[in-house]
Amino acid sequence: VCRWIPQTGEVTAGETVGNDGRLVIDVGAHHVICLSIELGQPDSAPAVVVSPGGGLMDLPAPINLADGWTLEIAGQPAVPVAVDRGWEVQGHPTFAGAGAYRRRVLLPELPSGLCWNLRLPKVHDTAELWVNGVFVARHFAGDACFTLPYFGANIEIELRVRNTGANKYYAGTPYWDGVPRPSGLGAPPCLEASMS
Repeated sequence: VCRWIPQTGEVTAGETVGNDGRLVIDVGAHHVICLSIELGQPDSAPAVVVSPGGGLMDLPAPINLADGWTLEIAGQPAVPVAVDRGWEVQGHPTFAGAGAYRRRVLLPELPSGLCWNLRLPKVHDTAELWVNGVFVARHFAGDACFTLPYFGANIEIELRVRNTGANKYYAGTPYWDGVPRPSGLGAPPCLEASMS
């Protein structure tokens, strides 16, 4: 663990992690600290946050949402889809537009002060999040993270993902290299807990 001094740019080592994998730092009121943390063994240390009361609180492990998704594309009926690769390699190599990924999720209860986030580690290109048919947020270009509003424990997640027009408009032209551009989800979404 290294501490960065914003005023000077100096980096100092010396923060120690206890045997239980926790790092405790006394930070005075209205102070900000910058740290860089390199984990030796990522699975060995639990994720922790500082609770509003000042104590440490364990975060639940992230929940991988790799299965159970359907995809509705181009007005066709929804079909099961893999979310570890885009729709361009799952039968839609020249589709340009929005695809709707859907999945039901049972959210585990969280301690007070925490909330669930939906992380999209690889999305091509833009995404909108809808929960139980209600629009939540939109993200443009690149990986996304959305805070889930509370709609109860059993929710339906809908991700409307839009790709570029390259696969549709470049196919068969001199600009086409024969390889469709990534489209839709390229890695499984996951749920991560954080402070609300």
